[in-house]
Amino acid sequence: MANYRCEVSIVQRSQGQSAVASAAYASRSKIKDERTGKMYDYRGRCDKIYDEIILPTNAPAKYRNRAELWNSVELYEKSKDAQLARTVGLDLPIELDREQQIELVQEYVQKNFVERGMIADVSIHDSMDRQPRNPHAHIVLTMRELDADGKFKNRGKKVYILDKNRERIKLKNGKFKSRKETINDWDKTETLLLWRES
Repeated sequence: MANYRCEVSIVQRSQGQSAVASAAYASRSKIKDERTGKMYDYRGRCDKIYDEIILPTNAPAKYRNRAELWNSVELYEKSKDAQLARTVGLDLPIELDREQQIELVQEYVQKNFVERGMIADVSIHDSMDRQPRNPHAHIVLTMRELDADGKFKNRGKKVYILDKNRERIKLKNGKFKSRKETINDWDKTETLLLWRES
């Protein structure tokens, strides 16, 4: 029986992490980070048995190119503490053959991520040369939805807090009291629990 594992984490620039590096590692490929000039090369690892990028319907075809996709994400995010990508690690049942493992991951990714508007960069690894085998999937996901033109949208919007007269509340610094509302449920605990259950 397969071990259960569904690890979800955020790739954060403030932690010195890179979406390009995460994608290169997961896909065992070589990609240059255009923002920093650093080259990430994981081609020497020989455990990748499958990879693909799965796009929502409104995503430009150019994002099927891994370097184009993750460099676009890196260049779009300007903040030094930007959240660049979400990663998901899943163990796969060894009882399934390779084709079944791939189909299982594709269905899971389509239902839980792509149908919500994320671009999913999917890779499956397995330690073929040693026992016990360890089939598992690495999924790197975009953090922003795409608009109808295929451009990244804001993750949230500013909402002003109003007083009882429905007027904005002014702060001492001259700004108005506000909060940020997210435009989707991707960061909610309930959503993470659904992904784990699925």
